[in-house]
Amino acid sequence: MYGKNRYFFIESGALLFITFGLALLSHVEYQIYDGTSPVSFYQELDMLLIWMGFKFIICAVFYWFVIKKLVLSNRHLLVFLSLPLLIILSNYYDKYVMEWSIIRFDFFPAYLKKHTLKYHELTARTIISYKLSHDFLAITGLAYLVRALEQARTIKTLKEQQLLTELKYLKSRLNPHFFFNTLNNIYALAIENSDRTPEMVSGLSRLMRYMLYESDKEWVHLQKETDIMREYVALEKIRYGEKFEISFDVQGIQPADKIAPLLFLPYIENAFKHGLEDATGGGFVAVVFCKTEDQLIFEIKNSVSLKEEIVKEQGIGLVTARKRLDLLFRDNYAMEVREDRIYEVQIMINSAR
Repeated sequence: MYGKNRYFFIESGALLFITFGLALLSHVEYQIYDGTSPVSFYQELDMLLIWMGFKFIICAVFYWFVIKKLVLSNRHLLVFLSLPLLIILSNYYDKYVMEWSIIRFDFFPAYLKKHTLKYHELTARTIISYKLSHDFLAITGLAYLVRALEQARTIKTLKEQQLLTELKYLKSRLNPHFFFNTLNNIYALAIENSDRTPEMVSGLSRLMRYMLYESDKEWVHLQKETDIMREYVALEKIRYGEKFEISFDVQGIQPADKIAPLLFLPYIENAFKHGLEDATGGGFVAVVFCKTEDQLIFEIKNSVSLKEEIVKEQGIGLVTARKRLDLLFRDNYAMEVREDRIYEVQIMINSAR
């Protein structure tokens, strides 16, 4: 569940600060309090760095092989019960590793031997207090920080997976709805023995091809999307003939522009269904795509028949489309709906892909 090396550099940097940084800060504080000259501070600096180098090793081992494993496995009681283990291990490490190395190897300064032995004359109370405040609490806090970061990352991943699942579900609801309406249109023409039926079947086949091979993509080229919208509008023109004014206009679309597939189709479907289906004359549908430097604007207007004026409930297509907009763009888009014998929807997406 947890990546082994995801936070390696963060942890290593924190351990270096805990072992070297805190010790140096404490040493500076003590020198100021004691009134020791800067010369004395620099003379003891190399000795301090050697001690802290040994300390870094024991802290790193204890952190990665004990504390972190306990924290990530949620064994919180054992975390705090491990303090005596740290004290015991540190004591034996200091005596049989650090002290032995300093005495045995010639490349360590000779005066370190006296100071190292003096270090072991410290009382047990002092050692325990130091290990608790400077080592144990610091590396335990680091482990809990890494755990929090990992949990936040896991939650983010789960939310992204949930978002993708919900988007796929919404698209699966949209496609059958679209085909249902289009097949109804073709069926109506077939009953009339219209010679326009073959052309509509051909147009539907092109739409189906787009649905099969493009709609599962996260993003598609906006030019392709507007082409498929134009295809749908052309099918509706075939169905309604010259009785109504139908227009489709695209402005400012660039080859690199992208958008989520089938995002605007429900609004175009809705405009024809509620604007022209029961109209007797004077009806219209006008669709405009406009791409500016920082916005994609989709605007659709349609007439509203007297029968449709009393129908206020939105169909499944519009509800699904609005949910997709919320999931994909959250607060990065705006929608305006106006209705006064003319139904108008305007969607403005900021920084469109």
